[in-house]
Amino acid sequence: MLSVLPDLFAYRELAPALLRLALGVALVCYGYARLRTAFAGTLRAHARRGNGIAAWTMFAGIAEFFCGIALLVGIFVQPASLFVIADTVVRVARRGEQTRTVVPESAFFLIAMALALLLLGPGLGAIDLPL
Repeated sequence: MLSVLPDLFAYRELAPALLRLALGVALVCYGYARLRTAFAGTLRAHARRGNGIAAWTMFAGIAEFFCGIALLVGIFVQPASLFVIADTVVRVARRGEQTRTVVPESAFFLIAMALALLLLGPGLGAIDLPL
C-alpha cells in the first residue's frame, strides 16, 4: 500500500487500542453518571409513576459502566462495541431521555468509535482476540 509515511504502518495495532481506551473512559463516565442519577432521588418519582424509566436507566448505567471497564481491560471488545452502538441508537431515538451526557452530536462519535472497534478488533494490549 502506498503511503506518504509508510513507517507508521508498524503501529497499526496502536490505533484500535487508542480507540478502545478512549471509548472505555467515556463509557465508564456515562455509566457512572447514570448510576449516580439512578441512586439519587431524581428517579424515585419515575419509579412511583411506573413508566419504566428508572429500570431502564439503572440497567443502561450498569451495562455502560461494565462495558467501559471491559473495553479498558481489553476483553469482550467486539460484543461491547455492539452494545454501545445499540444503546446509543436507542438513546438518541427515544429523544424523551435527553441527558446532558450524550447529545446527538457526541452520539455520532460514540457510534463511529464503536463501529471502528467492531471492524478493526481490539488492538494492542487486549486480552481477547477478534471474532
